[in-house]
Amino acid sequence: MKEYIGKDAGSLGLKAYQEFIDKIDPLWTVLELGSGHSSKLLSTECNLYTIEHNKEWLHKYPDVNYFHVPLMGLEYDRVVFSQIITGLDVKAMIIDGPPGYGNKQGSREMILDQKELISKCNVVLIDDTHRKSELKIAKELSKQFTNHKIIQDGIKEAWLLWK
Repeated sequence: MKEYIGKDAGSLGLKAYQEFIDKIDPLWTVLELGSGHSSKLLSTECNLYTIEHNKEWLHKYPDVNYFHVPLMGLEYDRVVFSQIITGLDVKAMIIDGPPGYGNKQGSREMILDQKELISKCNVVLIDDTHRKSELKIAKELSKQFTNHKIIQDGIKEAWLLWK
């Protein structure tokens, strides 16, 4: 395996990353909500599109296809998000954004309204399910998938869902 560079607290855990890579086809389009250091390596494994609110992260890694979606409060702008995902043939997704600020967590629950997008995905990874809101998302989305696995990685937890 290539060297995993997502080593800081804001990155996907190594175990979650490996489990996700094992489930996807390298020809698939993967949509990542929230970029980070793991985006660099992930872009070598698939056709990666990343939704990112922070302009400092846009185009950080040349093999990542970035889309800027500003935040409206603590969630992605729903209009811009919907415009971007229209037409993308997404087969897998990583839900790891938007981030929180201070003691407020970013709201990722808007993804629950994206039923058509979710229905096209064969694999979904929800990071940070040790938090209540992310666990709620994982439990709700798991109803649409045949399989799920809870991945513990130190203090972090993620849910992997697949058909």
